[in-house]
Amino acid sequence: MEHDFSELIFTEVMFHAMDNDEQTEHEFLELKNSGQETLELEGFSILELNGLQISERYTFTNSYRLAPGAFCVIGGSQVPGATVASLDLNNSGAEFVLATKRGAVVAKLAYQTHAPWQVVPDNHGYFEPTSPVGFSLVRRTSAIVEDPTHFSTWRASANRGGSPGSDD
Repeated sequence: MEHDFSELIFTEVMFHAMDNDEQTEHEFLELKNSGQETLELEGFSILELNGLQISERYTFTNSYRLAPGAFCVIGGSQVPGATVASLDLNNSGAEFVLATKRGAVVAKLAYQTHAPWQVVPDNHGYFEPTSPVGFSLVRRTSAIVEDPTHFSTWRASANRGGSPGSDD
């Protein structure tokens, strides 16, 4: 059975969460199934694109099913409800894709740490190293037509630490 992955979207990213060595434990990527059917993600990979380099950041190894309206959070050990994986997200900006076993891209995400992008999610030393986690970057809307690689699609989260596993 062929599934429609067009409504599977990246909805949040937490990068440069803190200005200390513990920051990767608070980093995460979040996906949401905005569609009407349960999606099977076994064998899918989250890949970071950096010019001609492609780095695998996470692969769904077990039978992983994402129900309609459900979230999938991949991140560090300090992220509530996350499937724990060290993502080591780039603090200066990055581009990610979710690819099927056959390499087809089903979801995209990009972020930068300079204007016109929201700069609050990039800690930039605003918070003391022992302070709570900074803000994440969240989609302004879950509308599929929004370009997930364009700055206008994203805004700073409403709360420090973001909202892993739920709408912001």
